[in-house]
Amino acid sequence: MATGVWRRTWRPSPVLVIEERVDAGRVLYARWWAPGEGGRGRWRRRSSGLRLRAHASGAVDPAVEREALALGERMHRALLEGREPELGLSGRRSLAHVLDAYLRGETPGLSPRHRQDLVRAARAVTDVLGGATPWSSLTPASGRALWRALAERSRDGRGESWAIRVVELLWRVAAWAAMDEELGRGAALAAPAGWRRSLRADWARIARRGREAPPPRRPRYTEEEAERLWAHLADAAPQLELLVELAAPALRLGQASGVMRSALDLRLGRGVHGLGVVHLPGARGKRGASVALDGEARRAVERALATWLVERERAYRVGEIGDYALIPGKLVAGRAPLGPDVGRPLARTTLRTLYAAWERAAGVEHRGLHAWRRLAADMSAEETQDPTVRDHVGAWVPGSGVRERVYRDGEDARAREAAERVRARIRARLRGACVSPAHAHVAPGTRVI
Repeated sequence: MATGVWRRTWRPSPVLVIEERVDAGRVLYARWWAPGEGGRGRWRRRSSGLRLRAHASGAVDPAVEREALALGERMHRALLEGREPELGLSGRRSLAHVLDAYLRGETPGLSPRHRQDLVRAARAVTDVLGGATPWSSLTPASGRALWRALAERSRDGRGESWAIRVVELLWRVAAWAAMDEELGRGAALAAPAGWRRSLRADWARIARRGREAPPPRRPRYTEEEAERLWAHLADAAPQLELLVELAAPALRLGQASGVMRSALDLRLGRGVHGLGVVHLPGARGKRGASVALDGEARRAVERALATWLVERERAYRVGEIGDYALIPGKLVAGRAPLGPDVGRPLARTTLRTLYAAWERAAGVEHRGLHAWRRLAADMSAEETQDPTVRDHVGAWVPGSGVRERVYRDGEDARAREAAERVRARIRARLRGACVSPAHAHVAPGTRVI
């Protein structure tokens, strides 16, 4: 077998083929069928780095042939067990191949925005360290070389947080790859203790040249801009209008977007204003918050339940569905439809899109969701000097000083009631003398049956 093409096939399905490629210097390539969504799929091909012959017309080296057969057995076994077959290439795997395997195998369930950030971070890793770098050659020193290179490319000392995320991806992929029995043997890449402290020290020395860190960008609305936003709330999407009425001011719109119908208590007499209470869920380990509905918020809820949420509300009241998302992800012909996704809330990317459209409709410069929360925090400081009450206004943690922690426990009833009154005064200031025509036809306290 001096000049022919060497090929071996492993069955049963999924089929794996290892064969020489004449057009690639007779290097052995592994080829297998990778299924995809909807019954579709495609063939994947990866180089093994093995070359059977010393020359193009030479004889097969028996030792290399045995190694290739053992490689095929490992990869086919991984395919049968549902594991990533590329990991069977062991030390011959490149950095780009390992990152690609991680992104394909571990990120399909993430949100599009989160996955896009990981893809960008992976691109930064391969750009600095080289996609063809053998995975087995990487060490903790490679991580330090990565963040130092990012520091050299920094503009005005910025980008430290992004560098941390890029390096975190490298350690995360290393931990994931080390769990595989093939790559785990002799794996030298692991996150060293105190690496963030080392990164920040290197960043101060290299990127900022010893200068102070630039202040973070913290956009804020003026009170006049906030009043314009509120005056144009009826021009926003229905989901966003209801969301702002339930959560604003001060509470996170992203947190409140996950509220369910069962969290809405419309019984009269409940809450500081006697018009009902909504219990907003916690997110990412944070505590939730309970907000008393004022007159305008109550009218917004009743209008939504009687118009674009009417189909879900009817099904909820007669017991056809157990619960539904109060802020749905999409509307069909102006209504929130019934279906298998009734419990799916508004996605974060959709929320940002609707919020930006609201800013454009009000003629306000785009500043984003955080600017709305910061405005309410500033206004609450003008309304009350009691730090405990201010913490309750924004649902921050008690005793946080400058609110270094996130959500407070909400056990202090006096402060909670005072906070609701402060929130009502802030809403009144933002609305001013203007009442949206869309809100004028529903009387306060009207109950939806």
